[in-house]
Amino acid sequence: MPSHLLSSSMQLFRERPGFYLAVASLPYVTLHAALWWALFQFMSAPSGDSANLRDIWLAMSPGDKFEFLILSFLTIAFPFAVAGFGLCNIASNQIEKRPIAFRKVALSMAGFLPSALLLSILVGASTLLGMCFLLVPGIIAFTAFSLVVPAASIEGLGPFAALRRGFSLTIRAFGRLLLCCFVYGLVVVFAFIVQGVMLSSLPHTLVARIVVMTVVAFALLTPLAILNICLTLIFYELRQVASSLPSHSPNPQTSVAS
Repeated sequence: MPSHLLSSSMQLFRERPGFYLAVASLPYVTLHAALWWALFQFMSAPSGDSANLRDIWLAMSPGDKFEFLILSFLTIAFPFAVAGFGLCNIASNQIEKRPIAFRKVALSMAGFLPSALLLSILVGASTLLGMCFLLVPGIIAFTAFSLVVPAASIEGLGPFAALRRGFSLTIRAFGRLLLCCFVYGLVVVFAFIVQGVMLSSLPHTLVARIVVMTVVAFALLTPLAILNICLTLIFYELRQVASSLPSHSPNPQTSVAS
């Protein structure tokens, strides 16, 4: 991503690092944990005590498999959208020099839950579909929706209005947004590679897996905060440019003739 954008984002992050990390972690220690618990309960139902993923999958009915995929998908996308909403809220308050209160941000995130669920299904499904083919289509799909959550957070828009607003601004800075999302994607991929190495080298116990996955998840909170600060800065820049453009430009020749 451009150096000035990264430096500006890091400056905002350094002003309130604990606040950013607390807000980013909130959906993951609540929503993400609850969804993971539901996912484990769902997986244990059809196969009993079997820990073999193949046996679990084969024991599921077609309806169970569909529900499992939806639940797995929401486990990733739902907390991500809620965390992004809160992080953009903090960055927006910093930019506009407004006071920031954790309780207020948390309540705004709670109010965003229904919209976040809908956006997680719409946006996340498109990104997941792109990932099924190659990494690049998934990143492009993620980029196309990258300003939707900032639009909802900063301008208080509903899900469909936020989609329209996000799309209208994204096309004006698609290159920079693509770079931001691509770099974040590389960081996530690297983190999961490290997680896989750690899981393979540690005892194959449930406790060890939970500890490793928790450590990696919390290590990704800082990149998540930096990404959403970058998106917020780009959103403000694009909104300012859009508001400064004249809605109607008179024809110079007509003005001179008159």
